[in-house]
Amino acid sequence: MACIGSAASAIQFIPRIAPEVAGLTVFQRSANYVVPRMDRAYTAAERAEFGGDEAAFAASRAAMYAEREERFARMRVGSAEAAELTRIAREHLDAHVIDPALREHLWPDYPIGCKRILISDDYFPALNRANVTVITAAIARIVPEGIVTADGALHEADVIIHATGFETRSFHGPVTITGVGGQTLAEAWNGTPRALHGITVPGFPNFFMLYGPNTNLGHNSILEMLEAQSRYVIQAQALLDNTGALNAKPAALAAFDGKTQAAMVGSAWAAGCTSWYARGDGRVINNWSGTVGEYRAAVAGFDPADYDLLPPPPAPYD
Repeated sequence: MACIGSAASAIQFIPRIAPEVAGLTVFQRSANYVVPRMDRAYTAAERAEFGGDEAAFAASRAAMYAEREERFARMRVGSAEAAELTRIAREHLDAHVIDPALREHLWPDYPIGCKRILISDDYFPALNRANVTVITAAIARIVPEGIVTADGALHEADVIIHATGFETRSFHGPVTITGVGGQTLAEAWNGTPRALHGITVPGFPNFFMLYGPNTNLGHNSILEMLEAQSRYVIQAQALLDNTGALNAKPAALAAFDGKTQAAMVGSAWAAGCTSWYARGDGRVINNWSGTVGEYRAAVAGFDPADYDLLPPPPAPYD
């Protein structure tokens, strides 16, 4: 069996299937930082407390949120927090991978956070198994017998699992969204997804999206972002009762986008590695440039000045 890919998808199933197959060859294009999960089940006493005391549950949730907000400092290249997380990742690797040569194959050559940080306690131990082999040579082609790498070696496999990521850059999937004048959203973006607060796009009145461009995170729960966006959209909808349509102003989007991209300088996401966070030219299109708290503040109050209010369409003929 072969697995193409060694990142967020692969680390979920490799530890599960490795003990079940005669042999597993893992093809790694680039190494990833892996940190320990540090997970545990809640005790019966904790569950009882949370079930009977809403304030205790809320306090626990708030503490988790605050701790994760502090992790944002890890996403600044050269910060003490980034150095500490790098140390944790290296110690995790050294403690769980036996072969020193394999350890070096598994150690990244880019700043931590530039690619998605992986969280796992059982991925590295799975790679120690005698029936698991990690290949870092580039894949040249797939043949009936298996996979041929650029060095000419044939790696036999009867089953190939593709753990090669997911599409992250359209933000609207296969759905065609048409705006003013018949222009589609894909045409308007032309490979550069941009949205005011990651939510609205000029030329697409009354179109609101959640989890749009520059609203992904690398340090906290995306649910916090979605809740903030939902509140923003609800405020916008309150202005729309029988008043027509809201169309984001290009100047408002340009100001937001310029500020967001400027804030990316010095971040791990703009550190130059190849990742789904950024385009090939280095422009970060997925991630938010600050903390969740900063995003919440930016969208806390809907500003009508950022929008043109278009008249309602004419009533249809009876």
